[in-house]
Amino acid sequence: MIALGRWDEAQGKLEAVRNRGQTVKDVERKQDLIDKVNLLYARVASRDPDAAPTRSSG
Repeated sequence: MIALGRWDEAQGKLEAVRNRGQTVKDVERKQDLIDKVNLLYARVASRDPDAAPTRSSG
């Protein structure tokens, strides 16, 4: 959907994945899923299929 520019649909699917991801028990798999979802959210938010999430410093 992102590659096709179907941003609203992509965002809806990401919400579903995020909610399901909360049930993942394996810590490494859960973090991998979170990282991938964050990458896709960055692309949807900027409407740029090549965007990367920004890292916050803390």
